[in-house]
Amino acid sequence: MDRIVRELFCRTGASRGPGRLCLMLDFDGTLSEMAPTPEKARFYPPSRRALDELSRLPGVTVALVSGRDVSDLRRKAGLGRAVYCGNHGLELPGFRLPADVEAAKKAFRRSSLPALRLLREISSRYPGSRIQRKRFSISLHYRALRPVAALAMERELGEAARALARMPGVRTGAGKKVLEVKAKADFHKGAACRLILERRGGAGLYMGDDVTDEDAFRSLRGRAVTVFVGPRSRRTAAMRRVPDPRSAAALLEKILEAAGRGG
Repeated sequence: MDRIVRELFCRTGASRGPGRLCLMLDFDGTLSEMAPTPEKARFYPPSRRALDELSRLPGVTVALVSGRDVSDLRRKAGLGRAVYCGNHGLELPGFRLPADVEAAKKAFRRSSLPALRLLREISSRYPGSRIQRKRFSISLHYRALRPVAALAMERELGEAARALARMPGVRTGAGKKVLEVKAKADFHKGAACRLILERRGGAGLYMGDDVTDEDAFRSLRGRAVTVFVGPRSRRTAAMRRVPDPRSAAALLEKILEAAGRGG
């Protein structure tokens, strides 16, 4: 963990722009323990305290990057000075996204109803699964299912993904016990993080735990310190890893301590 802090602060001298640190973090499974449903997820208090204090330091940007809607993420996190990025990068208030991305978002809003109907039909056969409809994506969560039911649902979702691939304006992605239907845009968490880092400057760090965070790990290679939160058995493109959200909180506390004394 000390090695990650050293690597981060070694980058402060080489960074461009007025910023000193740019800390970009996934929320669920990184700053909160994974919960049976998104509503039950809670910001891990030590992480919240560390990020709140970090966000108040001169030259430090704290950005939360999530699959949630920005409005939902803002309610969950409650950090007044943070940059909020939702829908896996498609929702980034205060930043101008490419024109083709904005066009893809509009196309999704027009064409997502058939996808929603298909997911609702599947979900109705699996009590305990739930659909989360967001501005530019739809998620079908099945973390609460028993293993046998989860396997059966995954088989159905594999067939559904092939049907969804033929629908205009949407694409699919998988996460931890979730199938997501998103706007068909060549834009993701990694592309959003590069925009944030270019605008705010500073030595960058990205930390995340899910499949969607791999886009950020790859996009930020050579540009930021990347940290996977999870077991050693999981392959990742991240430079470093910590085992769980508690360890992620401990890392943030060490970064705060180093930033407070000048790096």
